[in-house]
Parts: sequence; C-alpha cells; structure tokens
Amino acid sequence: MSASTHRPPEFQIDEDEIRQTLGLILPTGQVTELRALDVSTPSYRRPHTVAGYFDDVDALVDSLGPIQRTAKGIYLIPNPVNPALLARAANRARDIGERDPLTGDNDIVSRHWFMVDADPCRPAGISSTDAQHELAIERVRQIRDALASESWTDPILADSGNGGHLLYRIELPRDDGGVVKRALEALALRFDDESVAIDLTVFNPARIWKLYGTVARKGDSLPDRPHRLARILEAPAILMPVSEQTITELASKAPTVETGRRAYSGGGTSFNLDDWIAQHGLDLVGPTPWQGGRRWVFPICPWNSDHRNRSAYLLQLASGAIAAGCHHNGCAGKDWSDLRALYEPVIGRKQPSSSRSTRQSPHPAAESARPASGDPPVDDPRPEIDAGVLDLPAITARAWDALLAANDPPNLFRQGGIITRIEAADDGEPVTREISADRMCPAPS
Repeated sequence: MSASTHRPPEFQIDEDEIRQTLGLILPTGQVTELRALDVSTPSYRRPHTVAGYFDDVDALVDSLGPIQRTAKGIYLIPNPVNPALLARAANRARDIGERDPLTGDNDIVSRHWFMVDADPCRPAGISSTDAQHELAIERVRQIRDALASESWTDPILADSGNGGHLLYRIELPRDDGGVVKRALEALALRFDDESVAIDLTVFNPARIWKLYGTVARKGDSLPDRPHRLARILEAPAILMPVSEQTITELASKAPTVETGRRAYSGGGTSFNLDDWIAQHGLDLVGPTPWQGGRRWVFPICPWNSDHRNRSAYLLQLASGAIAAGCHHNGCAGKDWSDLRALYEPVIGRKQPSSSRSTRQSPHPAAESARPASGDPPVDDPRPEIDAGVLDLPAITARAWDALLAANDPPNLFRQGGIITRIEAADDGEPVTREISADRMCPAPS
C-alpha cells in the first residue's frame, strides 16, 4: 500500500507501530517527554497541551487512550532527557497549564538524532494532498540516496502523515556549535524547491518529533486532504551512527553571511546580479526564495561538468551578499569569487606560460568569456592582482594571500601595531626593527 493511501479510521492509533518506533528510537530506560497538542477531554474541553515523562513503554502507550481521539498531533523527544524530569509526571500524561515547564534544550543530555523533515509547500494548518504527500516522501528518498553516496549511514525513513522524515543516528554534544542547524541549511539549499522544503526549525536538541503510529491532524480531514497515520516506512537492520566528521562536512557547505561576499560595480553603482547573469549567459534554474534571499541552481556545475545533479548553486543572501558553491567534495572551497573569475579577468597569482597553456577551463562557457591576455614572463615571481574586477572583498582577499605567500618563511611581524622584521644587532643577537618606507628593501644578511 502506498504511503498516501494509508488512511486509518479516524481516531485510531497503531500500538504495534508505536512500540516499534519506541524500540528503534529509545534505548531501554531512556527518559523521554510525550507531548500532545490541542487536546480536548470531557473534563477540560478547551484545546490544551497534555504531557508527561516516561521511561516505561507500556505506560506511555496506555497514556495515549484518553488523548489520541482529539489531539492535533502527538509527539515525543527522541534525544535523552535529564532523568530528573521524570519527577514532573512520572510515566503518566497530565494537563499542562500556562506556567508548567516543558523540556528545554538545557534539559537534554546529548544529541542522538539528526532529523530531515521534508514538508510539502502549502497553506499553514491543513493536511497535504496525496500528490503533495507522495512528492515529499520521494524527496526524502532522493536526499537519502544523495547522502549515501557521501558515506552517510542508512537512516530510518518515515512518513510524518503529511511529509517525509529521515532519522539519522548521531553522537554529538547538546551544544554542537550549530553543526546540526547548518547541516539542515545545506540540505535545504540543495533540495528545496517550490513544491517541497526542508524544515529548518528542527535543529534544537529538545525538538519534539511526531510519534509514529499516531494520526496527524491538521485542519479538517477532507477527501483531497485527509488525516493520515504517521509511520515508519523503512528501517535498517542495524542503525550505525553518522560520524561527526561526516555531518560536519555537510554543515560546512551551508552558506552564511560570512561566506557571502559583497559585489561592487564601477562608478560607485551597486552590483546587479540579474544583469551579470544575463550578460554572461549563465545556465541557471531560478531564482527561488531562500531564507529571505534568492537561490539559483546550476543544472551542470560550472567547475566540474560531471556534476549534473543540481549540486552547484548561486545565492543572493538577504543582506545582499552573494555566495556560490557546489555540494560535491571535489568542489570544496569554490565560492563566488571563483565563479566570477570564470567569466571575468582572472584574479590571482601569475603562472608560467607552460602551465597556462595546458590549463583547461572547468566549464565550456568560461574560456570564451575571458578576454585574451598575453602570458606573463616565466621568470617573474611577483603576484598579479587585477583591480579591474572591482570586487573589493575579492581583491582584498587576493592581496592578503599574496602578502602571506611573500612572507613564507616569515620575516615580517607586527609588534605593538608596527610592522617589524628580525635583524641582527651589532653583537649578532636578533632584534626587531621597525619597517619604514625607506627600509622596505631586503634585510641585510
């Protein structure tokens, strides 16, 4: 039976599915919080939250009876909860008042799970259509296959009732330095489109997840937007953790304000990215909205034409900064400056003519877009920085690289804000001397 047509009778939970879920996600004795939203009971008809803390699977399943008939959604926290919180409501569910505390991020012991939640794009508060539902399930399969090619272990693949979930086993501290958040952003950058989007809000350690085996109820259940049972679709025989290095590598591919660079045009005018794309004839899909900015996708990677799975991107962030890159490890480090250099005069260190003559363009359009220039003298070791590109951050970065390269091995230093170098004093002992304009010649031997 397909995921979209699995429609249980209203109010029905699947206890076997719930027990399977708890057995896969929670080690024996681990404390979790159960939370049900918008519950109405005969004793408390106003929609409210019901929650409790459990380390007993049977008690958790038994507690669902009074609440599952009306709850909008039933959730649990898969990451290990501080066992002391069991004293708030030990193996029972109770009505939660406005001042009653629930589990916070500081109450989580460590991170054991990384979830990818692919949700169909639709108005808030309603269920997905069958077509939207199937599309989201297919999207998480695509993400799983893509990550498998990058050495990720097999996840649990689940149906949330409206979209698709991937649950990867991980071992990270509660305070992971933002790794999980950036990893989700990297996936959203690669796989979001106008139909399905990755939920970027599920990164915090105390995040509640749908309890598979319960019904997802958003809005009224209609023939074209029915309520569905959340359930696990596929689970590996052995859940192997994704290594910290692997998830960190994915996180490193998320663009940030720091990785995005401002672009400038001549004459004091602002840089127009749309005009630049049209001027150089870039083959792009988009733009589509992305976190307050805009995103384009390359059908063929501009740096490696073998990458044809929408892995390369161009972004204009909400700040106006521009970022570019490719999700393949072989293109690690490629950015907006590298993309721009494909279509404009190259900014960088001169190379001998022999190396330039054998150099091949990574993208067919790039070589024809470059203006012809003569080869530099082979014996000239000085770097060349073309200020005509008019991208100040890029020029600054190349200038700094040139300074660092020229200072290898180090002989220039900063002392108290003054540029100095080490020279030999009259007695032969090393001393630091200030570098003035008149002293920029090589240090005496």
